[in-house]
Amino acid sequence: MPRKRKSTRRGAVSVEFAFVAPLFLIILFGVAQASRFLEVQNTLSSAAAEGGRIGATDRDALPNDDETTTNDLVAREVRRFLNTRGVPAEDVTVKITPPGDPDTTLDLDSPANNNALFEVLVSIELEDLTSIQMLGAEEYSLKSSAVFRNAENHPGN
Repeated sequence: MPRKRKSTRRGAVSVEFAFVAPLFLIILFGVAQASRFLEVQNTLSSAAAEGGRIGATDRDALPNDDETTTNDLVAREVRRFLNTRGVPAEDVTVKITPPGDPDTTLDLDSPANNNALFEVLVSIELEDLTSIQMLGAEEYSLKSSAVFRNAENHPGN
């Protein structure tokens, strides 16, 4: 009866697993993080549109105390929208600007801006979205914007 040779691959599966498992986990966490970034980007787009809608509507019907500006209402609505969807609203930057001019603030309450186009810019730094240290994350942010036409201001606003 021929003698069976002992397998020379004994333990090879364990060694292969030890090499492949960390790589698999890195890829798995990378895909999860990328999907989170895509989700937040989509949420930022929706929040910018929601904020723009507030600025573009007749503000007589909006609940408002006398000292809150429309710009503040828009920023508050954007942050509320993001907060209800799991995005840390305190880390979000909201700007209301003329389209294509992110360094200039546009006052939605000013009569000079009646029916003017305005852009709601919403952004958040990548490092504010993740608890994992990512190389270079502090240099990048997710941004979104929406352009609307300002509602005409009525006397008493």
